[in-house]
Amino acid sequence: METGKENKDSGTSAPKKKNIGVKVNEAIWRQFRALAISQGKTAGDLLDELMAGYLAKGHSGASDQGS
Repeated sequence: METGKENKDSGTSAPKKKNIGVKVNEAIWRQFRALAISQGKTAGDLLDELMAGYLAKGHSGASDQGS
């Protein structure tokens, strides 16, 4: 049985996506979403890139929690 979430286009699969419920400043979100669109991306894809960059800079350690 298929759930509709499988990537059937090719042998490769896209990373699994997680729907998160967060509250953000509405004005900032509108600017962020507009920036993503101007770059030909979705806001979610741009957010993925920013989070990956943040983690790549070493902000993923347990010592960062609570800061």
